[in-house]
Amino acid sequence: MSLRSLLVLAVAAPAAAEYEWYGVVKLAHSSEYDLTIKTLDETMNLYIAEVNEGATLDVGKLDTIVDGAAAYMQTYCTATAAHGTEIEVDTTQKCVELTMNTDTTALSTYEIHIGAHAHRRRLSGDDVYFAIFAGHGIAEWEDSSAHFLKCGAAACGDVAASADIELECVGDVDHAGHDHGRRLSGDHDHETTATCAKPSLSDGASKPVAAAALALAGLAGGLALFL
Repeated sequence: MSLRSLLVLAVAAPAAAEYEWYGVVKLAHSSEYDLTIKTLDETMNLYIAEVNEGATLDVGKLDTIVDGAAAYMQTYCTATAAHGTEIEVDTTQKCVELTMNTDTTALSTYEIHIGAHAHRRRLSGDDVYFAIFAGHGIAEWEDSSAHFLKCGAAACGDVAASADIELECVGDVDHAGHDHGRRLSGDHDHETTATCAKPSLSDGASKPVAAAALALAGLAGGLALFL
């Protein structure tokens, strides 16, 4: 097989389905949040990535993060976070494997700590957008009795303590064989939440990082065959 054919196959090959859902929320630096989910019969990977700070969501940056999310989760979801423990997001990205409550009749809870960033100062009126990726569809892990993400015991920036953190938008994820879609359980009406926007193909904002990485990997493999 020629090097050109190998490169074409590498670009065309889809990334592994490391996540089945993602959404965007507004969070604050130096703040703590409570994550509450159903207790599943298996672990679940959770990836949190800061998108941008500002008055509006940067869809170009979000698209770049989405493009590279599967590859990032494959590589960096190595640490575990047990029920009742803290998840320290001390950089702009954090991926963990959630392990569940041993009491299968109760919910599983975690504290998410968003660290301070000394290199920037949060300006009054600006928000910090974060993307959250989950290894299962939200219908599987969101419980009808509790909002999945709340501000913790102290205020989170401009958000009051214990207040619900609402989704700004939900990603359009299509994985063959997984009919989770955007269907949700219980009383949380996220069906009305907007779908996360994509950058215009004409503005140069989209950066298919994962596809490029796969292409390079295919090229490297092809070269190895000829050495």
